[in-house]
Amino acid sequence: MALVLGDNYLSGGIPDCWGHWPFLQTIRLENNNLMGNIPPSIGNLKFLAEMHLRHNNLSGELPQSLQHCTNLLTLDLGENEFTGSIPIWIGNSFSNLIVLNLRANKFLGDIPYELCRLGAL
Repeated sequence: MALVLGDNYLSGGIPDCWGHWPFLQTIRLENNNLMGNIPPSIGNLKFLAEMHLRHNNLSGELPQSLQHCTNLLTLDLGENEFTGSIPIWIGNSFSNLIVLNLRANKFLGDIPYELCRLGAL
């Protein structure tokens, strides 16, 4: 299953309704005008393999619930306004991750050593 709404002029926040689609594998919302946080219910998507949120106006820290999406292969969050530090759990939870794009955000601090565990990058 896939939700593909990228490359539009969508605005506003991402709704916190991800529990309605437990078998969703792909989210493509890139290249829009979305703002606000990634909703915590995104962590309910146990089968999520691809999440493309690049080039929006999303902000805040990455939700801890995202670490439950352990089947992620692609996590593309570049060109947003995310803040805080790069979470250590990215390196601990996403052992199959092939693509990690965090560029052009507002992350602070050190690059976590745990990212070295992402052997498939």
